[in-house]
Amino acid sequence: MSQTTCPNGHLSNDPDWCDTCGARLGAVPAAPTGSADSSPSAVLAPSPAPSTGSPRVASPMDSVACPHCSAPNLSDALFCEDCGYDFTTGQAPDPVPTGTVPVTGSTTAPSSTGSAGPAGDSPGLAVAAGPAGWIVIVEIDPTWFQLKGTLADRPCPQPSSSTIPLALAVVRIGRSSQSRGIHPEIAMDSDTAVSRQHAQLIAVSANGDTTAAHDAFAAVDLGSTNGTFVVKAGAEPNADIQPIDPGVATVLADGDRVYIGAWSRLTIRHTGA
Repeated sequence: MSQTTCPNGHLSNDPDWCDTCGARLGAVPAAPTGSADSSPSAVLAPSPAPSTGSPRVASPMDSVACPHCSAPNLSDALFCEDCGYDFTTGQAPDPVPTGTVPVTGSTTAPSSTGSAGPAGDSPGLAVAAGPAGWIVIVEIDPTWFQLKGTLADRPCPQPSSSTIPLALAVVRIGRSSQSRGIHPEIAMDSDTAVSRQHAQLIAVSANGDTTAAHDAFAAVDLGSTNGTFVVKAGAEPNADIQPIDPGVATVLADGDRVYIGAWSRLTIRHTGA
């Protein structure tokens, strides 16, 4: 993967944010923080008198720390890019429940499917194999962009498609961060409306039988900023669509689609293998 130099001189694998200092790529370099020249010839300019005019307006490129997680954000950000803290209302993101995950969309009683946290939080889940024959097709969807494009800071990219096997029992969806050690199996790095740890697909029993082997996948939102949306096969999203509840697993059938971010569509398919 090619690296990009951030405004403060760090090399970053993230195309949008510096992995070292969190600066937005393309931003104005931060002012030096070192001490002034201590040589005898150095002359310090007097501090300017306080202005009596209008207060200074923060530049959009100024960096402010999130009160909830301390991650750096642009001064004009409406929410924390890392944890989803709302700068306008001061509302912190809801914690994602752990332990038993309620399952929706099943035909019988809910099943216990393990932790709703990231795969690395639950020993064994990250390395457990998922049910055979399932894949996810990741696409850029211009129709979804018409509904959610205002969440993005850029135009919709050209349509594209990639296929990813669902080989693990827990498959994380989000945006990568080298400095924070976030490496989702389904990396949606170009869609800036996707949270770092946005959602995950977990192996479940399709009929809700807690004693049966896992033979399907379910979508779980991880308290993302912009939500996770599930649309059944053959249906289309519309302006009235509502996100699934965070921490609640929604069972997916062959052909069901998961929509996230400003333009991202994930179609779950079973190959019959």
